[in-house]
Amino acid sequence: MDGKKGKKYLMNEVDLTMAIVGSGGEGAISAGEILVRATAKDGLFGMIIKEYGPQIRVGECMARVRLRNSPVLSLGDFHDSLVVLSWNNFYPFSDEILFHEGAIVLHDSADPPPAALSFPEGVRFFSVPLTEIAKKITSGSVSCCLRKSHFQITSN
Repeated sequence: MDGKKGKKYLMNEVDLTMAIVGSGGEGAISAGEILVRATAKDGLFGMIIKEYGPQIRVGECMARVRLRNSPVLSLGDFHDSLVVLSWNNFYPFSDEILFHEGAIVLHDSADPPPAALSFPEGVRFFSVPLTEIAKKITSGSVSCCLRKSHFQITSN
């Protein structure tokens, strides 16, 4: 309490906004849904917005997720992190994804960021062997790995 009756202030505010970009079937949407459901079980509030391209199958898609320890009233304008399952599918959404200072970008080490893309100063990149991990765990694709919640991150 701050001395004013009934008013509480949170000591550790949790507020994470992220985007996960891929193609249909890669698991971007599933990964976003898993994050929202898993964190809800731990008492966090969440919101997910699912965006799809015009293609019926294998088109680009994006899950935008916000997680907080207080009610989520909007998705927010800026992102703390971006997970890119394939850079080709990032282009259609690139104008929609704005970054907070110090944001991080996780991408498949088999698919480095194209030199033509520009990001704000201070955005940090981490190469993650997503395809390699998926093949080891499932003998399949990244989507199988994400659906089974076996997503692991190692930085270079």
